[in-house]
Amino acid sequence: MASPQIENGYLRIAIEFWEVLCKVNIPGTERQILDFIIRKTWGFKKKEDRISNTQFCKGTGLHKVTICRAINKLITKNIVSKLVNTNPPTYSIQKDYSTWNVLTHRLTVNQNVNSEIKISIKNGHLDDIVNQNVNSEIVNQNANAVNQNANAVNQNANAIITKDTYTKDTYTKDTIPSLKRRARLPKDFSLKESLKEYAISKRIDPEKVDELFDSFRDYHESHGTVMLDWDKAWCTFVRNAPKFSEWAVIDESKSKFGF
Repeated sequence: MASPQIENGYLRIAIEFWEVLCKVNIPGTERQILDFIIRKTWGFKKKEDRISNTQFCKGTGLHKVTICRAINKLITKNIVSKLVNTNPPTYSIQKDYSTWNVLTHRLTVNQNVNSEIKISIKNGHLDDIVNQNVNSEIVNQNANAVNQNANAVNQNANAIITKDTYTKDTYTKDTIPSLKRRARLPKDFSLKESLKEYAISKRIDPEKVDELFDSFRDYHESHGTVMLDWDKAWCTFVRNAPKFSEWAVIDESKSKFGF
């Protein structure tokens, strides 16, 4: 059974700093990295320390990629400082928590309302709004008004959605009922009259259109080609016939008598 004792070592951390850590919202992996940096610096009575990725891996049990991502986020939030001109890099904790770019833990006033009161860090001290008397009725009224405005905005946004405004939020079966995908040549794809007329209009010998269509089908089936629109693929094939299928094209240099 584990039984940690201060005789085996302990950390000296200011109560003010620890209370801030209890109130600010630092995600799990970032908090692990922060705690490990505190251990390596203040735990050895140092303001900064050179810490390698190997040390981070062993001390936190996290993967290197996850560690690097968490460190970058802590630096962006101005909680941790990093000097890269040393090998390994030197890390330190930003004690001035008033400069941190973090959100605080959220407190829901009413479970039926999506309104939240936040604890903010300003002017070097905590403005604990939670301890203030909050008029929940006013909050509820404001929240309902915000929700109504949000619904109106959503309705307007849904009315003007186009293919250029699809996002992961709007890309649903309801907003986009049908979307063409590339597919192989269907087995029931046949030479429709409109396709045949198009070929003839592009100087394909009427007697050789069927044979050219067989060549079109054999080519794409043997290559496993996928297309969005097979009618247009046929039109492209016909236009390229003078290059690759001269035998099917009418030779206009000859007269109608064949000489």
